[in-house]
Amino acid sequence: MDIEMEKKEEEVKQDTPIKEEEKVELEEETKKRRRRSKNTTDNREPGSGIDIGTGFCVASTIIGDEITYRTQRDAFFSIENNEMSKGMLDKLEANYIISEDKKKLYVVGEEALQMANVFNKETRRPLAKGCISTRE
Repeated sequence: MDIEMEKKEEEVKQDTPIKEEEKVELEEETKKRRRRSKNTTDNREPGSGIDIGTGFCVASTIIGDEITYRTQRDAFFSIENNEMSKGMLDKLEANYIISEDKKKLYVVGEEALQMANVFNKETRRPLAKGCISTRE
């Protein structure tokens, strides 16, 4: 049915002769479709959004009339997985991920920048020039 309506809409747009009764039917169907579309979007609850950039990840949520934002650095730094490293990261309350092979700890976010400075190394970034980095 929708394909037929779209064809008829195209005919109207192209000023092709169309019967008056078909034109009325088309207009009514278009109005119904717009009402259905409007009803489905108006009933939705405000949601969340995320922007993953090369420098930061930002998440936003609408709660009532207030918009809240959470920001995280889009960087990581790897160190050897041992008790001393884990203890240090736990004391700093740093965010980290244990690698699948359990040999490395990946410090993420702002803490990755701080740890890189301590070790006089560069942080790594999962994105480069707006795309997933092939080096990572």
